[in-house]
Amino acid sequence: MSGTWVSRPAGIADLTGQTINGLRILGFAGRHPSVRWQTRCEKCGTSTTELHSTMVNGGARCRNVACTLGRLQPAKVSAHERWLNSVDEPVPAPQPTPAPKQPMAERPSDEYVKYRAHAILHDWVQVITWEYWKTLPDHGRQFLLDGIEKDIRRLKNEREG
Repeated sequence: MSGTWVSRPAGIADLTGQTINGLRILGFAGRHPSVRWQTRCEKCGTSTTELHSTMVNGGARCRNVACTLGRLQPAKVSAHERWLNSVDEPVPAPQPTPAPKQPMAERPSDEYVKYRAHAILHDWVQVITWEYWKTLPDHGRQFLLDGIEKDIRRLKNEREG
């Protein structure tokens, strides 16, 4: 069906919802070069457009060759097409889907907690995340922790002296 809304011309019978020769008429499809209807085969699900005159004269048939030769099993109908067909049927309420279970978050190491507390306390512009901390090599983490220890000793000496 077209994504654009098209009004039906005056004087033309509205065939929407009718079934002619196994083609369900879904709605008006356009008027150029002639009035056309959007249809769907009830046997195989093939969608196409048909001329108004062909529909009214009973000449419309499914254009899927396998369908007309009887070689197809009924196609699965999409949710949208089921909705189009269920004009009078009540719409079932959607069932809530359970939220996926999140794995338990890994608790940050004591070293990282010490680093982060020091960084926040001293208004560091950039603080390494726990995920990034875990990827650092041992000597990189040790370098940061040694720097923090030196900074703590320096601050104690300033207070005492």
